[in-house]
Amino acid sequence: MRKILWYVSLLIPAVVTSCGLEDDSGLVPKENSKLTISFSVQDPASGLATRAAIAPEAGEENIKTVDLIFFESNSNGTGTFKGWKELTPASGTPLEMNTDIVFDFSDIGLKTTDAYDILAVANMGSNYLPANGSQSLDDWKNAIKNSNFKTARAEVQVFMAGTATDAPEYSTRPIESEALPMSASLGKESKDTKISIVLQRSVSRFDVYNSAEGYTLESAAVWNAYPSLFVWNGEPNAFDKAAQRITRLYGVESEAGADIVGKLYAYENYVPAPKQNDQVTTCLIIRVRNKQSGTASYHRVNVRPLESGQSLKRNNVYKLTVNSVKKEGYTTELEAYKGEVTSLSYSINYWDMDSHGTVQFDGDNILAIPTKKVMFTPNGGNYDLGIFTFGEGTLSVSKKILDNGLSATLNGKTLTVSATALANVKDRRSGIVELSFGNLKATIDIVQLEGGDLYLELNPKTISHFGNTAGVAASPIAVKSSGEWSATIYPPGAGAFFSFAQTGSAAVTDYDSGKAVNSIIPVYTHTGNTGISPRYGFMVVSLKEDPSVQSTMLLIQDGVPGFTLTPDITSIDFEYDGELTITGNNTNSFLVNPGLATDGSTVNEWEYVLEGDNAAAFEVKDTHDSTDPKLNRITVKAKSHNEGNAILKARLYLTLKAAPGVKSHVIGINQQPMSFGTGVPGNTLYISEKTDETQLINLQGGSGMRWIAELEQPEPATAHTYSIKMAGENGAEMAWGTEYSMNTKFKVKFPKTLYKDANRNITYNVKLTLAGTAVTIRLAIVRTTLKPITINAANLYGGYGALGNGILSTFREYGNYGAFFGPQGIVYTPAIPTLPNSDSNNAGVGASIPDNVNILFSGTYANKVSSYYDNMVDWLKNSPDKNRIAIVSLDNSVADNQALFTRLAPLGYTYRSNSGVSAAWVTTHSNDPVWDYIVKNGPFSNYKPSQAIDFTALFYRDGLSGTFNTPAGVTNVLEVPGSGCSLSIDLQRRIIFIGDTQHTNTWTPAYNILAGTTDNKYYGRGILWAALWSIIYNTAQYGDHFTDALK
Repeated sequence: MRKILWYVSLLIPAVVTSCGLEDDSGLVPKENSKLTISFSVQDPASGLATRAAIAPEAGEENIKTVDLIFFESNSNGTGTFKGWKELTPASGTPLEMNTDIVFDFSDIGLKTTDAYDILAVANMGSNYLPANGSQSLDDWKNAIKNSNFKTARAEVQVFMAGTATDAPEYSTRPIESEALPMSASLGKESKDTKISIVLQRSVSRFDVYNSAEGYTLESAAVWNAYPSLFVWNGEPNAFDKAAQRITRLYGVESEAGADIVGKLYAYENYVPAPKQNDQVTTCLIIRVRNKQSGTASYHRVNVRPLESGQSLKRNNVYKLTVNSVKKEGYTTELEAYKGEVTSLSYSINYWDMDSHGTVQFDGDNILAIPTKKVMFTPNGGNYDLGIFTFGEGTLSVSKKILDNGLSATLNGKTLTVSATALANVKDRRSGIVELSFGNLKATIDIVQLEGGDLYLELNPKTISHFGNTAGVAASPIAVKSSGEWSATIYPPGAGAFFSFAQTGSAAVTDYDSGKAVNSIIPVYTHTGNTGISPRYGFMVVSLKEDPSVQSTMLLIQDGVPGFTLTPDITSIDFEYDGELTITGNNTNSFLVNPGLATDGSTVNEWEYVLEGDNAAAFEVKDTHDSTDPKLNRITVKAKSHNEGNAILKARLYLTLKAAPGVKSHVIGINQQPMSFGTGVPGNTLYISEKTDETQLINLQGGSGMRWIAELEQPEPATAHTYSIKMAGENGAEMAWGTEYSMNTKFKVKFPKTLYKDANRNITYNVKLTLAGTAVTIRLAIVRTTLKPITINAANLYGGYGALGNGILSTFREYGNYGAFFGPQGIVYTPAIPTLPNSDSNNAGVGASIPDNVNILFSGTYANKVSSYYDNMVDWLKNSPDKNRIAIVSLDNSVADNQALFTRLAPLGYTYRSNSGVSAAWVTTHSNDPVWDYIVKNGPFSNYKPSQAIDFTALFYRDGLSGTFNTPAGVTNVLEVPGSGCSLSIDLQRRIIFIGDTQHTNTWTPAYNILAGTTDNKYYGRGILWAALWSIIYNTAQYGDHFTDALK
């Protein structure tokens, strides 16, 4: 039997452009410059080329690039970098396979007659670099070039970035099956003219199959992914177990309920002591939908054996099958990720040693068989196989398909397999025995044939438990075999509990007959077990000639004295009628493992203690067994209904009879008083940011009950403060924190969402309490995202005052600066705004202003286009989202300015004069939010903390510029003293008047040197223009969601 280790043949085509590869049809390679390379896969057991035992899925064989990195070869691996060659396909399609290539060394100065150490990596790209941008692809390559072979192989890493946890999506994929990272390292001797390179995938793969009756598989996501990977495996002790995992790597959706195969990947991960809801164990969050109720729920599955460390290895496939849904799960991926209870029954039918034996687990139970294959010679015989089980269930033979002459009998936990002699030694017999334990199943193949005289036996077949400290030795284990053998301990690597060496920082988990003295295997505990539960490992010993001939030994390290409860609960919650609470802990019955006595087999005697003011309201049934831990059990029940208005409470814990000081943790027991509900599915409402109130909510409960509503802090916290009110059926306001009868209906009323809280959902939680009790429920009201409207700027007419005119060029550059306005700007806009760049009269839109224009620059006033300004006034008034804003300049003659203000008379402005006197800041402002937005609390107010605005600064004007009077409520920013306003901002009417556009380009620093400006007068002018653009853009993006914030 070959190892099921997901290798794949990776052969490069003969035509590749970037490295000038040539075929060998009639061409004679130049001496010392060419080398033939064969990319193929080897069977790691036999050394022969072979097909993979698990076939690769579509795309998993794709190679888009291969980098070959050459180092000087020496005995200690310290050779320096010599050359780099990148192989890429000619057409952009993945490289073809199953052919040799002739590789030309000449362009990188290497010789075929020299020896080299070689590193190979496939599909390396920028997507595998650090997400924070700290390293470019050139940086990554240079780090290798500046290292020796040994250092590069040990230290070079690749990385990954994850996706959002609070709003999961299923389109982003940091790892694509079409471009999986792969690597290899090898040596080339000086005499070699042809070498073979075996590339190995650097990721683990997770496949999800659904066998749960009544449920449809909808999605699966990888959480707690290790963020980095040593490209060429790294050193044994280099793994950082404290590294921050990627909380949510990514997820995929099932296609019409089909199994999810070949779509989920992650890097290696090792966790010595995983927990159900920890933040380090790589897990899958699986969404299934109940076909009957239509309800979808999420479930967490840790990919590891129960009570063992996680050891995810590259190039391995982990096939997870959902057998059944033990309880309805959680409503979101994040809730399932944090959940404490396993809610699925599942099996992973391939673990690290699937080619040797098999370990099945479903979160609660374990089924382990010592071998996948039993071989007999033609003479026949019998074998006794010890089966290991843990948890709830009955071990049985569920299927036997055997040729005549073969038999299998289960007695307790021993499976006896027998074969009679073959009548003809050339004959062959075969069969299958399937064992079941709970929902778990495992199969053993039986073969009788000529050549079946290979054998391997361990003596003893089982060993006693290890103590809970490090370095504890097992009794000697002797191997009797027909040839050389190798031994492996699982889990291996950083997650190993056991070792073939008694001391050392890294566990030794590989051993063979060449190292053994008198065929004796030494086994020790590698680390101390500080937990209560035993830790399990397995040792697999197999023949090198045929690894399917082997024996598996169970290794158990006891925990410290104490109790293990399965499931490991901390509280039990009952409804008022004595039924278990659906949304809380869903079990009142659990296995009790009090540990084993010093003989390693007898279960410790134990007893329970039930205490508390309401202990008499509950009853406990305890079952004891001194031989089998899984037959020790506690069941708790509520004796009757709780008809009071207070929660009934008690405490339960367990103690060892021989050591009363050894106690379990305390389990809190609660029975709720009569309950009530919101009547809202999932206790969650969604309302648009444009909707100002929820539907009427009619709470469900007893007619004599009363309720109190309290508004909790929103999630996430809001930037603006909102007055959220509760109203009755007739619209009358209701008070938070006041008691109301159960039949009182209510709704929650919201003001509009303001601009600083845009681009995210906001959840408002209403805490509802049954008056006089501690019974609460929460109604989540989700205000959906306020999204920015696309900015669309235009000119009404051309000339002065139109964007694109030279006088407004400095101002235009401020508005077009990505560091100020854009996805990463000080003021967020989804894209850097596109602004008009022509002041041609023909480029204006005044004759017919498009509906999607929301920023309008006036241009020069001319009597022949006076009707354009009527259009502009109508355009402003008829703004559906109140997000249209006009910027009107007064770069006109006296007569034209007078005519302009006559046209704009409905807005309440009046013309004063044309003046060439400089304008000054208006500094007399009281409770003016627009002024404060510019100089105190806006996005640019503290742009450069070391600078302050000098309000004595003047702003240039010439004779072709107007002044005006403003109506009440308008913010006057600049004025010509005694002659009227020269810059005003009117967010009620959404119009800005600029007396002279030369304000913006004279004595004003360029946009890109504002940060370096030290003159406070110049600095203040630049801040004004940046703030003015911020007001313009935010009005266009958010309308009154912005302008209302500045009232």
